[in-house]
Amino acid sequence: MKADMPEDRLSEYERVVCYHTLPRVAAPVTLSLVLVYGFCLLEAVLALAYGLTAHAQAWTTAGAWSLAGLVVFGMAAFFLRALLNDARERYLLAEARRMPECAPASGVPDPFAGHLLFKRPAEPKGELFACTSDGGAVRYSIEVRRPHRHWRVCTGVDIPVFDVLAFHGVRSFEMFPGRSAPGRAEVYRDNVLLAEIQRRFSWSGVRTQITPREGGVPWLFFREGIYHNGRLVGRIYEVRSWLYLDVETEHATDGVLALYLTLE
Repeated sequence: MKADMPEDRLSEYERVVCYHTLPRVAAPVTLSLVLVYGFCLLEAVLALAYGLTAHAQAWTTAGAWSLAGLVVFGMAAFFLRALLNDARERYLLAEARRMPECAPASGVPDPFAGHLLFKRPAEPKGELFACTSDGGAVRYSIEVRRPHRHWRVCTGVDIPVFDVLAFHGVRSFEMFPGRSAPGRAEVYRDNVLLAEIQRRFSWSGVRTQITPREGGVPWLFFREGIYHNGRLVGRIYEVRSWLYLDVETEHATDGVLALYLTLE
């Protein structure tokens, strides 16, 4: 299979920004924040309902103005937060893109030594797409056999590697921004289970757990980071319509790759 890959490589500065800087400057919308805002809305609705049923003009007026104010404030606050996050990201990536490439200094350790970098379209078109190195060398070809339900992953010469079967697909609406994995999926090779992918909810956001068949410590995908035993071992980030998996070599397992290749 030949990948249709334009010359659009990730610079080392962009890679550092995506892996280390952007996660620290982003201000994510957490479930706690949403619940607090929802509780305030509920109080305003209850005050309005009480005023209408009890014919209490003061309660009705206060409830109506509170509800209207909270709706307007919430829309403005969440929009402004998203706008600021996007502006920060664009500014940092633009600055990193403008930085000239330079030869590695002797004696300075490579921050990505022992990492693998995978690249795929953020929005694949059609039923077949490629996962490559950043330079364009094909590592995997992915056939979407059934949208949102069945993916077959092969090597660049079309040798099957594994299949991903989703039992609960990606929801059409997500409370939290970012890419979503299937709600529940399993990874198979020759009808042998390799790993399970399970999406879970928490107070701080959506977490996806990747559990290997043989047991042991699972991997956790949370806010674009991949964690193993509480340690960050990789990230998934999007730059210029490409989705990257930047992960330590030993953690580029079938389950982790299956999660990355099925993100929507």
